[in-house]
Amino acid sequence: MDDRHHLCHNARTSKQISAMKKAIPLLALIAVIATAFTADTSTTPEDAKKVVETFMRQIEFAVNKNYFANGEVDSKLLAENLQSASANVKRLLEPGLSEHESMADDINGRCSTNFDRYFSTVLANSIIGRRLTSYKLLNVKYTGDARAVDLAKSGEPVSYCIETSQMINNSKTMHFRFYVNIGSNKIGFVSLTSCSNNLPIAHTSSQANTNAAINYTNGNTNQAFNDYSLAVQLNPKDGEAYYRMAVMYYRGIGCSKSYKKAREYADKAIKYGNANIIRKAKNFKEYIEG
Repeated sequence: MDDRHHLCHNARTSKQISAMKKAIPLLALIAVIATAFTADTSTTPEDAKKVVETFMRQIEFAVNKNYFANGEVDSKLLAENLQSASANVKRLLEPGLSEHESMADDINGRCSTNFDRYFSTVLANSIIGRRLTSYKLLNVKYTGDARAVDLAKSGEPVSYCIETSQMINNSKTMHFRFYVNIGSNKIGFVSLTSCSNNLPIAHTSSQANTNAAINYTNGNTNQAFNDYSLAVQLNPKDGEAYYRMAVMYYRGIGCSKSYKKAREYADKAIKYGNANIIRKAKNFKEYIEG
């Protein structure tokens, strides 16, 4: 308490000033350690909610139009609206997801389809067959995080879970669960809440990382490790997956402990990772080698 009191005064002795100079590097080091394993949370839950709402409004846009006149469908207008909605949605997705089974079908209650098919086929056929006449977004809410393995025991939040409620044909309420990646503020996966454990087979490293985070959050650590392994197979320059695997090898999570592999994978994370991953991997190496 006395030291802190003295530091509040403008007048200082030479000894105090010398002690402060010595303390500054130590304080800086403590600050680095404190922030080394924190998440990059530049994206907020509110940002993720806006992305999801934009996505859902595109479905409303495609559906809530009277495409019928004199009993015939205006197929040209329908096709144009579906194409426009699909193009707008693609800007909200992680790269490479539109053609793979990362979407759910709330119209028919199916756990998986792909984004392209949802807009070009599921909505189109339902509208033409007059099985889908109205679509209304009721609610968008943030329900928690999906976490990736990190040196911190609680893991690192890497995507926000955003759930929606939507009314179909003014009679049936369905619920989507979106996983919006924090680093990019883009959608990585959409499930029905009733299909939350039905993860798609990853065709991209981004999807594999998303699956890994969901499995890790749910306590499926062995599968999370396999997902990260698949991520580096799909993209041998995936610094994110290398860093996560380095930590898993170091702590023996989902795999056998291996300090050798922990160092090897940390080096690959430093070589291939983005700025955030490089920083975390370097601090991780200092931690395990210190």
